[in-house]
Amino acid sequence: MPVRTVRRLLVTVCLLGIPGMIATSIADSTGGALTFGLMTAAAVCGLILVTSVTAAPATGDLLTEAAAERVEAEVAEVVASGADEDSVRRVVRAAVRLGWVQGRTESGGRGAAADEQGSAPPGPVSPASPSGE
Repeated sequence: MPVRTVRRLLVTVCLLGIPGMIATSIADSTGGALTFGLMTAAAVCGLILVTSVTAAPATGDLLTEAAAERVEAEVAEVVASGADEDSVRRVVRAAVRLGWVQGRTESGGRGAAADEQGSAPPGPVSPASPSGE
């Protein structure tokens, strides 16, 4: 089931739970009011859970992809000017790792890009070596 559908379902439960609590309270049905209240609370918890476990919006992925393309173009330019490609890629990987280490210390362990996108650290910059070195 798509995330959007789950969110809409949970919001619907919340929106129906509030008048349910009001109507059952007016009818002096404390059990009904409690039931609607618990259903609404569970839906709110579900919304919080769905929000916390879903990935960043697609725009974050597009921005990451564009940045990766720019880095790749610059690597190609440096290699074309005579630098050793393996050395350049090793430097890029070290810079990415350094950025993640600094981001983790500044953001409480999540990484700099995780603050912006909610994603995990990227893998190796290039498929040039399977070990990422």
